[in-house]
Amino acid sequence: QQRGRRVQVRAMSAELRESRMPSTDAQGRYELRDLPAGRWQLSASKAGYITLQYGQKRAFESGRPIELGEGETMTRADFALPRGAAVTGRVMDEFGDPIAGARVVVMPYQAFQGSRRLVPTGFGDQTDDTGAYRVYGVAPGDYYVSATVRAQGMFADEAADTTGYAPTYYPGTGNVAEAQRVTLGLGQEITNITFALLPTRTSRITGTVIDSRGERVTSGFVMLEESFESSGPGMMIMSRGGGRVRPDGSFTVSNVSPGSYTLMVQTGPGPDGESASTPVTVGNEELTAINLVKST
Repeated sequence: QQRGRRVQVRAMSAELRESRMPSTDAQGRYELRDLPAGRWQLSASKAGYITLQYGQKRAFESGRPIELGEGETMTRADFALPRGAAVTGRVMDEFGDPIAGARVVVMPYQAFQGSRRLVPTGFGDQTDDTGAYRVYGVAPGDYYVSATVRAQGMFADEAADTTGYAPTYYPGTGNVAEAQRVTLGLGQEITNITFALLPTRTSRITGTVIDSRGERVTSGFVMLEESFESSGPGMMIMSRGGGRVRPDGSFTVSNVSPGSYTLMVQTGPGPDGESASTPVTVGNEELTAINLVKST
């Protein structure tokens, strides 16, 4: 095993509201001094390797917190970071020309309340001028590769509809049920995951959010989700974008491809927060006058 030089170690304590971020030296050593007593979570990360929490032997397991007493010293909080897997390829348009600036992500699915949700992992890349991308540092597992192009320009939110590209899954489908799964082993690099984006006419959704008292809300977040029949139990759900609720209660979700969605809103954590959802169908026209009425 190689010494873990320049590994970023992060120590966090939610209870104490403190964090420290030392880096390892040439021998892979690190030290955290004068930590207040309490419960601490440790993690270690380095580009190209799998980020692990202390106590994890592999990604997606739960880490183990460290309980430090007053004046206590812990001498062997060690990590062994495995090298991550990588996916490379190119993103093209319908004519076979490269698309620059496309966002490529790899996503596993996770079970949640009877549904299978594609979960963004933070692993992604943006294509260069040749359409090439490389996503690295990925934990072993099964993934779906997706590429999207956001609406361009300062006034993108003001356009009623534009010609763009639908979110597309490898090997070139807009339906996640038809996407091809990519299986990554430990440290494996899979090349030539190349596919073309699907051209489509995109629209926007605008509306207002009304709370349970009939008043316009002044802050919050709107999320658009699309559901698919999956090959396993339940449904597979994919986020398709969102936006913040403005101070006047209005919201806009731009660059939406045709399809059936659930529009959801959430404001503020805690007892004062409310949520609501409504089904919407998007064609090639702008959707307006959608009032999301929130209820407790």
